[in-house]
Amino acid sequence: MSSGYPIFDADAHVIEPEGMWAAYLAQESDAYAARAPVAPGGGIWVCVDGTWLPALWSDEVAARLRPFVMEATRPAADGPYGAAAARQFDVVSHVQAMDCEGIERCVVYPTQGLYVTAIEGIDPGFATALCRAYNRWVADFCAGSGGRVVAAAMVSLHDVDTAVAEARHAVGTLGLRAVQVRPNRHGGRNLGDAAYEPLWAAIAELGVPLAVHEGTGARLPVTGADRFLGSVMLQHVTSHPMEMMCAVASLICGGVLERHPTLRVAFLEAGASWLPYWLWRLDEHVAWLGRGEAPELRHRPSEYFRRQCFASIDCDEAPLAHAIGAMGDDCFVFASDYPHPDAKYPNAVAAFMQLPGISTESRRKILRANATRLYGL
Repeated sequence: MSSGYPIFDADAHVIEPEGMWAAYLAQESDAYAARAPVAPGGGIWVCVDGTWLPALWSDEVAARLRPFVMEATRPAADGPYGAAAARQFDVVSHVQAMDCEGIERCVVYPTQGLYVTAIEGIDPGFATALCRAYNRWVADFCAGSGGRVVAAAMVSLHDVDTAVAEARHAVGTLGLRAVQVRPNRHGGRNLGDAAYEPLWAAIAELGVPLAVHEGTGARLPVTGADRFLGSVMLQHVTSHPMEMMCAVASLICGGVLERHPTLRVAFLEAGASWLPYWLWRLDEHVAWLGRGEAPELRHRPSEYFRRQCFASIDCDEAPLAHAIGAMGDDCFVFASDYPHPDAKYPNAVAAFMQLPGISTESRRKILRANATRLYGL
């Protein structure tokens, strides 16, 4: 089912090809190139300094499930990604997939890159080099799309000063269109920690959004991983929305949006139907305890969110109409999640168009106008 108008995909992905990390890290140093992440055959699973990611946390579970999970997340030749997988998900295959879905433009986020720096205690210099390598590669990837594919930059929260420098380089020199971080605590710091202020200020100054993107299986604190050690399913179902709830709470109640009123923030790949309840609960607690614990806030958390924030929807998110009824339709953006194994390609747009209770005007906003405002494109 076609939408009948151009579509902006706010959260698609690249899958980094085999050998990419070594080739682009070699531009940093031979020492870093020798430590390049390895992803046999490409795909989601990647090994960094002997550590496999996504992490399954329990060694017993990892030994039992990793071969099965790796196979389940490797694109099959006879599956919907067969032709793209044969081309190692290059930009030509990506544009072909966009044409199949009726998508005019998209912003891509990493796959292996969601994990390669998500290791507590990683050498900060190595983490920064990984970000620089990815950002150069993805800029080259996008250059072959005729302007239809743009990318978010990776930065490392393990070192704020180099994160600021890389954000400025990636946006100002490479032309990337967002700065992406994970929501998880790094070194015990939440996103609202004062240590990150220089980074948020730089992103606001650059005029691009801060994109918060979760991915189950970091070697960092991940909601759900501490209690569902034996279940990949339960780790995955809890980590995305619950880590994002914590990120929303920390950024807003930590005063980041008060101090940076021009900073746009996107919360990605966690769905969005939890937002009305969560913002109501944050409003209620700020009214109750905010004088002592969040004295800087001049508005309710829900007002900051409506003013500066966006959340990507799952294309088949059945409760979305209720969320729109509670919050309006200005802060939701469409995301295909292509080409991840739980994406709905080649029927992501069709699945969204079949969602009940959503007006034509709301569909237009979610499929294009809101993402255009988010990314400034």
